Amino acid sequence: MQTALKDLIASKKFIVMLVTIAVAVASKLGLNLDPDMLTQIIALAGAFIVGQGIADHGKEAAKINAAAANDNTPAPAAAAAPATETPAAPAA
Repeated sequence: MQTALKDLIASKKFIVMLVTIAVAVASKLGLNLDPDMLTQIIALAGAFIVGQGIADHGKEAAKINAAAANDNTPAPAAAAAPATETPAAPAA
């Protein structure tokens, strides 16, 4: 639990989300922001979070492939064709 919380706080996506929520709440409580500007801030934060998520996905795949190369074991074949079963020969 504690390591998960540390990972969450260290996440760029989580920090951007918290700052964006804080700006939106502050805007409703009196921070004089134009509604269009607030919409642009939220859209920019959303684009960053999605982009960072895509980048993080690529990093995890690279870590898996690097670990497999270091272990001299084949990397998991995510795009490999599914194995087909051959029918058993009929008993004679």
